[in-house]
Amino acid sequence: MLGNTCPIERLNESNYEIWKLQMKSVLVINDLWSCVDGTDPKPEKECDKWSRKDGKALAMINLSVSPSQLNLIAKAETSKEAWDLLKKTYASTGPVRKFIIYRQLLRMQKEPHVSISQYINEFSNKVELLERVGIKMQDELLTVMLLSSLPAEFDNFVIAIETRDEVPPFSEVKIKLLEEEARQIEKNNSEEPNPNSALVAKGKWRKKIVKDNRRDPDSEKKVPKRKGNCFKCGKIGHFANECRSSPRSNRSRSKAETLLSVAYNCRTSKEQWCLDSGATRHICNNKRKFTSLDGKKSDIYTISNECVRARGTGEVTLRMNGRNVTLNDTLYMPSSRSNLLSVPRVTKRGYTVVFKSDRAEIIRKDGSTLATAKREGGLYVIEEPERMFYTRDRDNTKRWHQRYGHLNLSDLKKLESQRMVEGMKLMGKNDTLNCEICARGKIHQLPFKKSTSRSENALDLVHSDICGPMKVRSAGGARFFVTFIDDYSRYTEVYMLKNKSDVLEKFKVFKARVENFTGRKIKCIRTDNAREYLSKEFKNILEECGISRQLSAEYTPQQNGIAERANRTLIEMARCLMLQGVRPER
Repeated sequence: MLGNTCPIERLNESNYEIWKLQMKSVLVINDLWSCVDGTDPKPEKECDKWSRKDGKALAMINLSVSPSQLNLIAKAETSKEAWDLLKKTYASTGPVRKFIIYRQLLRMQKEPHVSISQYINEFSNKVELLERVGIKMQDELLTVMLLSSLPAEFDNFVIAIETRDEVPPFSEVKIKLLEEEARQIEKNNSEEPNPNSALVAKGKWRKKIVKDNRRDPDSEKKVPKRKGNCFKCGKIGHFANECRSSPRSNRSRSKAETLLSVAYNCRTSKEQWCLDSGATRHICNNKRKFTSLDGKKSDIYTISNECVRARGTGEVTLRMNGRNVTLNDTLYMPSSRSNLLSVPRVTKRGYTVVFKSDRAEIIRKDGSTLATAKREGGLYVIEEPERMFYTRDRDNTKRWHQRYGHLNLSDLKKLESQRMVEGMKLMGKNDTLNCEICARGKIHQLPFKKSTSRSENALDLVHSDICGPMKVRSAGGARFFVTFIDDYSRYTEVYMLKNKSDVLEKFKVFKARVENFTGRKIKCIRTDNAREYLSKEFKNILEECGISRQLSAEYTPQQNGIAERANRTLIEMARCLMLQGVRPER
């Protein structure tokens, strides 16, 4: 039997290459491979010897295929036919198979339970499969793809590779990764914590050991092994006055959180931020720095076993190297002598923190530095904390102004007062906005005199105007846009146009949408004398729908001022956004 003579894993949808190699070896050992590869073809006349040989080969192939795959070769009459059918299914070099293998390679990520050697083998197998179907990957690209698929514990290794002037060969990186994994395993084994150790020395027994150790370096060997049970918890190895599980302690901490912070009681400026590897939460002592705060109180324990009351939890935004970084779940603790940036929280968000003798650096995933902390005594203080703060009182209104395409201040206040935007809250009593971008992007002629008349119902009058051509085409290839504005509600729709002749089709779309939405009909449309509005087709549509038309006099855009003003607003908004983003015209 196959399973007894040469056990191999049965063929499934994902192991064809390994199965093919092993199955070929089995057939060669049994002197059957010549029937499968065609070197011993089927004779024209019936030959019992060949038939027995081929039948045995076919039977062995059938027995080595999982039941779910047997339907692929169920109709095969010879071993060669069965072999070729499997090869056609699993070893195709067509575009579909190339796409599938390449996508599998791109999506590969090392799982925690998989060793680095096993993962490298899986990665290399995918690369080999791509080569077999005709795709040769560049060596540098393979290195980058492999490093990009590694988990966070290899971040320092990846950063070290990225600092090189040239991308190392794929083969070299594989060897270095195996060495790095061996180093991490050795480090974890050597630094396995003692469950009985404490961050702060407590108790008479501990003091005695410390005192004895000062006298004799080898006193650790001389410390007598203590016997007896603790009458509070019943465990062996300590006395009641050293018990860490006293009822009072449990009650006091049942609803509190332990915060092992070494910098909580540090003597620094209240405004400074310290990187703290012992803090499990971010801490801010200034209520004005919070962009949101829930006011929910909680008890926090420091490393010195001191219980401190946190007066709320919220979000603080820091300005780091020109970018806003939001610290979620930050504790508000006025009694803290400095602000603490929790290293565990920072690394959890995907950043890497590297501590050096004179400084510490917070590094992004791309290898760039987000922030630097200078070592002062035993603390790492983030440089220029005042500049890094995002002061909401000064910048909040300006930020909303920019978000809404440099909207004027009066309309911003209207949005806030009428609660039209969820979460919008303008800070301070701003009467003016000194925006340099607006000064550059909104230069215009004096405004037209405002009309005193207005429609009484929706769609009684619709304003329309075409704007363009623009200097640069849009991403979709448009150089014009047309606006349709309801005079009563000022509801506006904007459509991009590749050609001005597309206005009629866009009007049909607008008409169907608004009439279906409001249940009313368009009664009148006001436009200028552009040829697209005066075309025979546009005129026929208006007559069929019973829509009257108002045309402004030539060279007097004031008569179509609603549409003209809308065009100006849209262009100014786009221009300001381009200037703000420092984007080129093209």
